[in-house]
Amino acid sequence: MVTRVSKPTPQDFLYALVKNWASLVSGGLSVPFTILSIYSRNQNAKLIFALLSISGVFIASYKLWAQEREERIKNQDELEKMSEITGGLEITFEGDCKPYFEEQPLAVLPGGRLVDRRYRVGVRNTSRIVVSKARIVLENCEPNDAAGVHLGHPLQVMAFQLGTSEVSVQPSDDASVFFDVVHDETLDGKLRDDAFGLCYASSVKLFAIPRGSYILTLRVEGDAMQSRKKFRIFQESTTQMLTMREVAN
Repeated sequence: MVTRVSKPTPQDFLYALVKNWASLVSGGLSVPFTILSIYSRNQNAKLIFALLSISGVFIASYKLWAQEREERIKNQDELEKMSEITGGLEITFEGDCKPYFEEQPLAVLPGGRLVDRRYRVGVRNTSRIVVSKARIVLENCEPNDAAGVHLGHPLQVMAFQLGTSEVSVQPSDDASVFFDVVHDETLDGKLRDDAFGLCYASSVKLFAIPRGSYILTLRVEGDAMQSRKKFRIFQESTTQMLTMREVAN
């Protein structure tokens, strides 16, 4: 925690200066001057003690300056440590472009080519430290009565082994890791089945959700940092293809 100090005033300065000066001239600093005064002529005693007083003022002033400088350095170090964690984790999404949206052929079946359509979100680390074990969780879904909606479940990290929900995120100006959110399949360019799936990292018995309009709240978290964004999942009106769009807060 950064140390708070009061505003400087002339009274405070004079008090601290006199206090330091009195301590010096009555303590260790007085010893050599006292010895000198003993062995010197009486007429020089005043000069000796004058030098004692002047030296005390200079040394006391230096001590005040040094204490202030040390306090400033301490506060600067504390601020630098705090600045390392300024920022946090942010969810990013850029619509129908890779890697946020991708279509991948899966197989060629008797009815045509089977294609996986998948939407993802990215995670950007705006702090100055590596965030370990970052993950994205399905915080909420409206409506949430479908059997395939499992609130609180983490989502799958893109391109990692199935079941991977956590990943380290390096500081970066752009998203550096991505998480799969929803996927759908087309067969010969047409929708396959009547449901789409959420990309849970953990194995669940049911993950399919009937086609329709849903609002997902996704939360990114890691190392005591977290933030959230909302997304609308729906069937595009002209093509009926699964679509995901960010919802403004």
